[in-house]
Amino acid sequence: MRKNGKLRGNTAQRMSPEDRKRLASVVAALHYSKERVTQADIARRLGLSRMQVNRLLEFAHQMGLVGITPVYAPRSNSLEADLYRLLPKLKRVVVSWTDPRLTEEQKTEFVAYSAADFWHAYIRPTGKINLRIALGGGRTIAKLVDFVVFDDMGTGIDVLAISNIPQGDWETSANTNLAVLKRRFREVNIEPLLAMQLSPEMTKDDIAKERNRILNLQCVQKHFERALEVSAVFTGVGSLKDERLLKILKVLRLEESELGQTAVGDLSYNLINHDESVFHDDCPLSRRLITVPVDTLKQIAETPGKFVVVVAWGKKKAAPALDAYRAEAYNTLIVDEEMAEEMVRLVDKSYLSVKSCGIEN
Repeated sequence: MRKNGKLRGNTAQRMSPEDRKRLASVVAALHYSKERVTQADIARRLGLSRMQVNRLLEFAHQMGLVGITPVYAPRSNSLEADLYRLLPKLKRVVVSWTDPRLTEEQKTEFVAYSAADFWHAYIRPTGKINLRIALGGGRTIAKLVDFVVFDDMGTGIDVLAISNIPQGDWETSANTNLAVLKRRFREVNIEPLLAMQLSPEMTKDDIAKERNRILNLQCVQKHFERALEVSAVFTGVGSLKDERLLKILKVLRLEESELGQTAVGDLSYNLINHDESVFHDDCPLSRRLITVPVDTLKQIAETPGKFVVVVAWGKKKAAPALDAYRAEAYNTLIVDEEMAEEMVRLVDKSYLSVKSCGIEN
């Protein structure tokens, strides 16, 4: 009920979990559509009634997420055009609006909204039977998990982890994101990936033997085979300038110097290098954890109708994202304006030629 143009009571706090999921979808549809959309458009897209959409927009307006119409440019069409021109192998590019005044949490949410909108636009409407999705770890992918809507996606939905690290830093583990999904959607088949159990007394040889043992397990080999059948992979990209990846190195008892001078970051814990090969077969990072090989990501990315989506934000992620692009390890990019601008700047300075002398600050 409205009184003097305002909703009575704290309506947002009374929203059901289902309404919160739908609200995220409605806000994403409003904020990240290339063209202005009507309530009827949103209702058709999300399989809701216009009355439901109207009620959810009231929630969103009360919570300060949207006005009657968006009051700023939600996407940077010019930066998207620049990235399409400079990175022509990409199937899709989404550049999310950002602002220096936003907190890290808010930046994460904005990019995650963009990723959720992409999910709903290109994956959710298919209604396929036995739809299979793969998720990486990281905060932004975790937010994406909060925003996706599984209603009307069909039956037999499989969600796979593409990586997992040993004990400790579960905030960045894809298995944590899967656990969240499992709590929310009982009808979704969740398939985690085994993690290595490292202990302080293990030598490098012990770690190598344990990794080989796990990789030879039938369940793990089957998991990797099933990964090739996914419709889409959503993953972040890491940077050695970012505390998250440095924290993981500490968990793995690795020094940054052990990664080599060309290392710049990671894609699903596959080490990214600023050199001609980009990904090395024998990598100290991947030797200490279990992850889907980058060759699998490449196979998915080159398959018509399938997506390997990198979801990231911030200037620090630009260089590793460009190197992973050189290796054709993904085909869809969802980033914020800051990261997009830095990617454009680096390409203009011939970063993709690999003959450049490192990354300028």
